Amino acid sequence: MLCAKRGEYQDWLSFAAEAERSDDVLLIDPQQPWRFNMIGYEASRQGDGAGQAANVTRFIMELRSVIFRENEQSGGNHLQWRKQDERLINQAVTVLMLAGEPVTPANIHSLILSAPDAAAQLLDAAWRAKDCNHWIAKAYERTKTPVEEHDFKLACDYFLREWPAMADRTRSSILVGTMATLTVINSGLCRELFACQTNTTPRQQIDGRKIVIVNMPPDEWGDL
Repeated sequence: MLCAKRGEYQDWLSFAAEAERSDDVLLIDPQQPWRFNMIGYEASRQGDGAGQAANVTRFIMELRSVIFRENEQSGGNHLQWRKQDERLINQAVTVLMLAGEPVTPANIHSLILSAPDAAAQLLDAAWRAKDCNHWIAKAYERTKTPVEEHDFKLACDYFLREWPAMADRTRSSILVGTMATLTVINSGLCRELFACQTNTTPRQQIDGRKIVIVNMPPDEWGDL
């Protein structure tokens, strides 16, 4: 139930009580304990089609569309930069997943910002201590399937060869769009509710036949 106005959740709580299902209610709002790391869930869930960097990336790009009110028909330079943002996010997600690290907006943000912006940095001890190098090294050491090995090589080529070789203006333009998307879900209540911990998931709710009430009316909470 997506509550459209203030106080509407009380009606749904009453309906659940009348049906003797109050124990099945999950009330979602900032005052309640329920949290769901959306991106991390898509990266780590079980089942067919799970754990795919492409699906995690697509999820984030859908989030971007909501934030910037974009649509797939937008063309020209807009589409070009969107595709570049998507590549950057996909390679970052790939590294984190192969390194066995949590796929969170904070980790994606940290990996991207610590990527080398010049080839000379690859030999610099200060850069080698940063998250990007640490997670790439960790992914390198882990056992990988042939498919994962291929994807890892693509990610390494991107961050260690292509990214440092980009013109500064090109790299900056890609960063602007990507960071604008990540900042929304990596700050404030959005981060607290949907990007940190997880103590309930859609699968648990469906299997447990829960009644989920999202008490965040748009006229109160806006884009959040």
